[in-house]
Amino acid sequence: RRVMVPASVVALAALGFSDKISCPWFAPAGFNRGALDFVKNVDVRLSSEDRNDLYDARINPIATFPRTGFVIFGQKTMQRLKSALDRVNVRRLVLEVKRIVSDIARDLVFEQNVQATRQKFINRSILQLGLIQAQSGIESFKVVMDDTNNSKEDEENLKLNGRVIMVPTRTAEFISIDFVITSEGIKFV
Repeated sequence: RRVMVPASVVALAALGFSDKISCPWFAPAGFNRGALDFVKNVDVRLSSEDRNDLYDARINPIATFPRTGFVIFGQKTMQRLKSALDRVNVRRLVLEVKRIVSDIARDLVFEQNVQATRQKFINRSILQLGLIQAQSGIESFKVVMDDTNNSKEDEENLKLNGRVIMVPTRTAEFISIDFVITSEGIKFV
């Protein structure tokens, strides 16, 4: 039976589907991961101008396309400042990396504060971040746990500091294509 639900319900379904077929750092939007084939109708059909207005207001519209049906057509967060963190896929990437690196650090709590422990943290983090990089989640990264971010005072307070620096892979949210027709015909090079 068909049930009327808020758009947030189908957005959660799209997140679940996206995670099923890809990774959290892929946008849960567009025709591959944001297609809503289970949606039968919407209260309001948006024009392309409506979609653009909503998108500019940081509201991810559910768009309708003639041959493909309903699609989540945006992945902005509510963050006002323009940065990598104003996209859902990057926020979800950061949460996943934080979970993974926290698990690595948790396993090292109460170990000796020596170079070998620091190197274990670095090596394990590099391995996990390298996997994410191979899966197109991160363009580049660096893991630091050395004297540059650990002082004698930290050591006296039984504290070990780590730092993960990463550049997330950005999505292509707009694709512009030029078609050029010449009077002389076409020559492909």
